[in-house]
Amino acid sequence: KSSSRIDLITVLLHGENGVGKSTIASSINGFPFVRMIRSDKLLKLKLESYKANEIHNIFMDAYKSPLSYIILDD
Repeated sequence: KSSSRIDLITVLLHGENGVGKSTIASSINGFPFVRMIRSDKLLKLKLESYKANEIHNIFMDAYKSPLSYIILDD
């Protein structure tokens, strides 16, 4: 979080279903902006443009924050 050399860190948690990857990802503290993008919520949106707009807005809000954390689940 406080590195002067690295601006972006990406982490992939991989494993079998039901082992707690989402729980681990959502339990990390210390970020002022945290959002989870879940496929089941996106499926409720009818048009593809609504889905793309939702994802775009989350990433734009994260960009505005000095420190952000986005979880892509499912």
